[in-house]
Amino acid sequence: MNEVDQLLARLKNPPPPPRPPEIDGGRGPRDDDPMEDRVRKIESTLAVIEATLPKLATNDGVDSRVSKAETKIIMWVVGAVVLTGVGGKFLAPSAPTPAPAAAAPIILQMPAPASPQAPAPAPQIQPTAPAAKP
Repeated sequence: MNEVDQLLARLKNPPPPPRPPEIDGGRGPRDDDPMEDRVRKIESTLAVIEATLPKLATNDGVDSRVSKAETKIIMWVVGAVVLTGVGGKFLAPSAPTPAPAAAAPIILQMPAPASPQAPAPAPQIQPTAPAAKP
């Protein structure tokens, strides 16, 4: 029963859990340089985002850009209409074109429609007197 006693002793007094690796706290050699560099970069990026966020929260920048775009579109449309009118004025012939000569009329000869005729009256039978006997 010696083995059973040893097993029970181990269960009563378990070994301590393993210790997590220590993060450099300024004591001893530095072993987490890459992590600190990444944290510094994230902090600097976060500072830029926090500085820019209030500007993005307002619509002033967006409104001004939309307004500029609308103005440019209106200018292009008006310019195109004006140039089309001016170009049409210069490209159109100055003298009016004469009307085309009247062409000879086309005459189609159609057969005359048949005139409706009244139906012929039915022949009437005249009663004849009986012939006299000789």
